[in-house]
Amino acid sequence: MLKFTQQWIILLAGLLLLAGMVFFRLTAYGPWGDSISTNDTPSYLDTAHLPADSYTFFTAIRSASYPLLFNWLAPIDEYQITKISEPYFHAEGDLAFQPGFDRVVNLQMWVAVFSWAFLAVVFFARLRNPWARLAALLIILVFGFSPQMADWDSLIMTESLSFSLFFLMLGLLVELAFCFITEVRWRKTRIWLILMTLAVITPFWILLRDTNVYFIPFTLVFVAILAALAWRRWKETLAPLVVFTVLMVAAYIFQQATFRDSERWVVPFYNNVTRAIFPYPSRVEFFLRYGMPVNDTILSYQFSQQLEALDPQSDFVIWTHQSALQAYMDFVISHPFSFIKMAWDDTPSLWTTNVQPYFFQADSGRPAWLIPYADYLHPTHPLPLAVDGVLVLLVLGFALKQRRQDTLIWAWVALWLYGISLLFYFTGYIGEMRSVLRHVMSGVVPLRLGLWLLLAVVADLLWSRPAAGKKQT
Repeated sequence: MLKFTQQWIILLAGLLLLAGMVFFRLTAYGPWGDSISTNDTPSYLDTAHLPADSYTFFTAIRSASYPLLFNWLAPIDEYQITKISEPYFHAEGDLAFQPGFDRVVNLQMWVAVFSWAFLAVVFFARLRNPWARLAALLIILVFGFSPQMADWDSLIMTESLSFSLFFLMLGLLVELAFCFITEVRWRKTRIWLILMTLAVITPFWILLRDTNVYFIPFTLVFVAILAALAWRRWKETLAPLVVFTVLMVAAYIFQQATFRDSERWVVPFYNNVTRAIFPYPSRVEFFLRYGMPVNDTILSYQFSQQLEALDPQSDFVIWTHQSALQAYMDFVISHPFSFIKMAWDDTPSLWTTNVQPYFFQADSGRPAWLIPYADYLHPTHPLPLAVDGVLVLLVLGFALKQRRQDTLIWAWVALWLYGISLLFYFTGYIGEMRSVLRHVMSGVVPLRLGLWLLLAVVADLLWSRPAAGKKQT
């Protein structure tokens, strides 16, 4: 009876905590519709003006999902850019009402609130120890509802939805793993529901940012591992897995085809070649084998802006559009350690920021008092890179020693989260080296959160160890 009462107390405490944190997020950040644009915002609007049912729309200068969102939420001519922030020139702006964009930032806010709440509820439901459950719930909500994350919801950029949907998918994958491995009611129905939800979210998400596409092959490998672990239930899992895999492969092929046919990669190539290729004669030699025309003037360029206006160097421009993408991809594949070393050398600087730099609201416009406390959850030191790896090994150790269903699931989750975070950290770095601090956050933010999620999991596994001689399931 006492144990039953404790469970209800923990459940009530969790619900009150969740409701309180959601209320805090909805009331602590000023007017909901205020936003700010950046130098990238006009290009999203330009893409949104294209016919959404044409192939041209998907091969435009911006990935399709964000412009498509503009089309869904309002007529294009209703959008007005009135506030542009330029942190590079120390011209940060203030949030303001921008006609049309209020619908965008409101949607970003609600998606963020739902995603963080869903992830928190999943960990609260799936951990066993009551204190670990409450701690995980609180940490996830404070992490997601602090200015370090919530500020992104006010920017007319893809970061907000990219972060929010990633953590929503993390929660869905945790649920999927438990549905595969443990005894749950309505297993087949729940697996269908989770996989089809992922099948809807993932194509939209990979078309927010091109580097997101690597989520698909990486996750399909892990889903295959999950299916292998639950092979005895193949009759319940085979059909949804086949449908999900086909849809994901189709989405991957479509994104890659449209990306290659677009010119979205041209400016990133210019950014990267001046940073990672021209200063190294041996790397230039590799590109010469692909026919790259070079001269002393081109090799002296150190900033991509110079390459973007290469009218006198028309042969280089022509070669870029014809051969540069394949040459660069082949170089990355054949010289991965060159980029790994560059990323490693730059790692201390890549972690120096944990807040958006585009606006600085007055204290009354957001809970600025929370920033120094949330900094502990969003460290600017790259320590999570190593600590997360140690925690993954600990969870794997529990799985090998205890051989319980929950330890096996958490080992799968830990490996996936750490692996995908490192993948996004690396691809964010090599994908475009201008604004690299912002690009690598696709890996840095999950690594930061992963530190606290894995600590909660390890604590739960320690506190929930079966007594000696007790049969493990």
